[in-house]
Amino acid sequence: MGLRLRLYAVLATVVVTVAATFGWIVYRGLDATKHQDAHFEIFKILAQLVVVGVIGGFVTWVFSESSKQSDRDSQERDRDRAKKKELNEFRRAAIQRLVATTNVVRRAPLLIESHRSRKTYGEQARAILDARLDLSLLRHELASVDKEHGVPIGIELRKMEEFLDSFIDEWKEVYLSLPDTGEAAWSTLQRLPRLHDLLEADRAGSFQSQFLPAHQEAVNAIRGLILGAPEEQR
Repeated sequence: MGLRLRLYAVLATVVVTVAATFGWIVYRGLDATKHQDAHFEIFKILAQLVVVGVIGGFVTWVFSESSKQSDRDSQERDRDRAKKKELNEFRRAAIQRLVATTNVVRRAPLLIESHRSRKTYGEQARAILDARLDLSLLRHELASVDKEHGVPIGIELRKMEEFLDSFIDEWKEVYLSLPDTGEAAWSTLQRLPRLHDLLEADRAGSFQSQFLPAHQEAVNAIRGLILGAPEEQR
């Protein structure tokens, strides 16, 4: 559209120039007695051409500006669509990280009970510590990248962090004083309240009543935002 309008403007200029030149040639070829009448006719023709040229130029400018605005609007829509698509990709990654965190927490008591040693307890506690750090990073990223929805989702993540913090604090407090292996080690581990909460998966415990509901609420909220987006932005 823009190229056609520019060509039209050039063509209009050429037409006016050719007509003026032709009028001048005709005027020079007339007898002197006819110059006065020719003046009037040439003036009328040139005036008409000027009016046509001005109107044509104005119309060309209007269409050109309209075309530019349409292009800008189209580019803005493309940028907005790309931004929303990128945001939903971030949300998908957030769900994967949440699931990975919960898997670490679910796996820890199984391995601890299997090995029944101070060493395995320490390894799994450090894995939970890493998961806790990633959970905190994810909460801050959500608040920064997805300002409208990130804060309420972050409240659920904070509940998960609080449970993990209590487990980590317990580990820091008792780890160095634990027996290395054997029944003494396992007997001591079983009596740790937060570890016991995970080992027994008691519905009255914080893992079932605090951590898992918060995890599910956060995942459902993020998944709802993805599914609520138009198809091309998912």
